[in-house]
Amino acid sequence: MIKNIYDTKLPITWSDRCNNEFNYSVAEAHFDKVCFIIFKAVAGLLSNAKNKSNPTTFIVDYLGKEIASATVEYFADENDAANGSWAMSWSFDPEDIPANATKIYLTNADCHPYFNGAGSAKYGMTFASSGDLIAVVSCTLEEIKKYLDENAKEGDIVGIEMPEVFQARVTVENGVEVFSLEAAGEIKMDIKDDSSIEK
Repeated sequence: MIKNIYDTKLPITWSDRCNNEFNYSVAEAHFDKVCFIIFKAVAGLLSNAKNKSNPTTFIVDYLGKEIASATVEYFADENDAANGSWAMSWSFDPEDIPANATKIYLTNADCHPYFNGAGSAKYGMTFASSGDLIAVVSCTLEEIKKYLDENAKEGDIVGIEMPEVFQARVTVENGVEVFSLEAAGEIKMDIKDDSSIEK
């Protein structure tokens, strides 16, 4: 079953952790806003950083731990060399990062304007500091995976979604949890600016 994020306790546990662990006061009602900022910012960043020669991966890293990543890659059309398409994929598994990917890390302050820009444009919100941005973005994705892990069931699909922004799911196959994370709606299309293929 796929549940809306606000039909779960995830926003509450997220808010409590932000307050208690990072001393970042943020209400549970802002959980959807932060989720939007993350997925919108990463799509915009990857759209600007993408190139046809090799994949580009954005890595959410915190205290030396890789929490999640998003990769954009160009796929040429076998029947028409002049055309092709871009695809963006998210993952909680570091093993999914292509070996030849150009890597961009959350801890690199050069990428932070994408997050503050997305928050400012949509909600008039920005993060108080780079440290807060890194902590809250990392915490958000960790809590999403933690929710999936704690609710995973053998032979069933368990998931959460924020419509038009993202969907996260987990299944248990032969005792092994299989996670998936993907952008949705217009955010997913942000990366498919095929007019950029000619660049």
